[in-house]
Parts: sequence; structure tokens; C-alpha cells
Amino acid sequence: MPRRGFAPRQQGGYPGASSSVRNATMTPAERAAVQAHLRKLFSNPRIQVTAPDRPKGSVELKIGNEFIGTIHRDAEDGDVSYAVQIVVLAEDLLDND
Repeated sequence: MPRRGFAPRQQGGYPGASSSVRNATMTPAERAAVQAHLRKLFSNPRIQVTAPDRPKGSVELKIGNEFIGTIHRDAEDGDVSYAVQIVVLAEDLLDND
């Protein structure tokens, strides 16, 4: 059973995703709401959801000043969801000595 707040991946991408609606721009209010939710969910006030540097770029997810991933907005048939993709570089794993 999926954890609360997490939807299982379906064939062809995330639930509600289609090529015409994937990566839709998030409004400032949506970014603030997602940031507040993630801060509460992970008990971490340092989480930041920042606007992309260029039009149609990905919204960035950071902890402090450290980039950790992206957030994508999916909308279909009036349903909106946000997919978080976290990036772990192999070179970062070597820093855990």
C-alpha cells in the first residue's frame, strides 16, 4: 500500500501525466503551498521550492542552498498533482566517509 501523499507510478509516467499537461508552470501560490507541505511532512524548515531560472524550466527543490531535485506539476481533467524527483549523484555518495 502506498504511503499517504505518495501515488504509485503507472505505466507511461505519473498518475495524471500526459504530454500536453506535464511540466505545466507552477504559480507562486502553488510553490508556496508545496513548500509548506514538504516542510511539514519532513519536519524541515530549510526546504525551499524555488522558481525556475528560465521560462518552462523545472521548479527546483533545495534544502538550504543545496539542490536536491525538481518538482513537476501534472494536471489532467481538473486533477492536479506534483511529482518530486530527487537527484543523487554518484560523486556525492563518496562524501559519506
